[in-house]
Amino acid sequence: DSMTGINNIFADTGAVTAIYYTKAAGDIKRLVSVTEDITSEVTKNTTDFSDILLKVSQNNKVVSVEIYSATTAAAVNETFLSNLPKPAMNSKVLLVNTTLGEDGTILGTLKTSGELEIATSGAKSFSGLITYVAK
Repeated sequence: DSMTGINNIFADTGAVTAIYYTKAAGDIKRLVSVTEDITSEVTKNTTDFSDILLKVSQNNKVVSVEIYSATTAAAVNETFLSNLPKPAMNSKVLLVNTTLGEDGTILGTLKTSGELEIATSGAKSFSGLITYVAK
């Protein structure tokens, strides 16, 4: 809404600072970058994976899943995370920086249900970054 004209601002205690923008509200929203930490909303599969350390954040529709560490004791093809913001379509992702077991990468599938499935051929420790656009 417009703030032209007289605007009265009241406070019970303390100082008041008012900032007046001449841009439209839509322009102001584009200037503000708010990244929300949603790690606590994500469910981790601690049966098939251990040593899980991660952070999930969302900025508008852009979702970042930062996996600092996770380990599998054996070959798996299981859901690693669930309750992620849902992507528009299933997509394959590669997790890098693998150790233990075989060299190489681990294949993940980010599903439209908001699940991240991980497939490995043996025991692995892994980390990686996944960035995608939520539905």
